[in-house]
Amino acid sequence: MSAVGFLATKAPDAEAQRLFDDDVAELGYVMNVSKLWAYQPATLKHLFDLMGETYATEGLTFRQRGILVTGSSEDRARERHV
Repeated sequence: MSAVGFLATKAPDAEAQRLFDDDVAELGYVMNVSKLWAYQPATLKHLFDLMGETYATEGLTFRQRGILVTGSSEDRARERHV
């Protein structure tokens, strides 16, 4: 296995391989974030299930969800630089 930085490349199991295959089918390559999620693909599924449940309950539009995510990211960035 090769490593970049501190994180070695993980040999994909069936769930991780599905992430990689989806990336290749949609984009033509495997995104770095998919390589990261390959370590815990079930956690990724749970995260998106939770987000979907929250959005469905609140009835947010795609645009509203985008604004919420952007605002949250900006807020976290400010916390790190204070």
